[in-house]
Amino acid sequence: MVVEDNSPRATHDKEFIAADSNPNSPNKDNVYVTWTVFLGDKNGNYLSSPIFGSMSTDHALTWSTPEEISGASKTLCFFR
Repeated sequence: MVVEDNSPRATHDKEFIAADSNPNSPNKDNVYVTWTVFLGDKNGNYLSSPIFGSMSTDHALTWSTPEEISGASKTLCFFR
């Protein structure tokens, strides 16, 4: 299990998982997972939807502490 959340204000959704299978990669066999956390207020109104990520370096036996990876980059996100 990558993350567990018992908050009624958070919904974890849009899970994606990938593994590095490149035989020449220094990260071969690492597993990566990302997901969106939809956050709402106590009345159920939408507040935000940050994207989180975690990785495993031991074939998904253990996972890193989830980190928010969403954000904005002026270099990559220049359309507004």
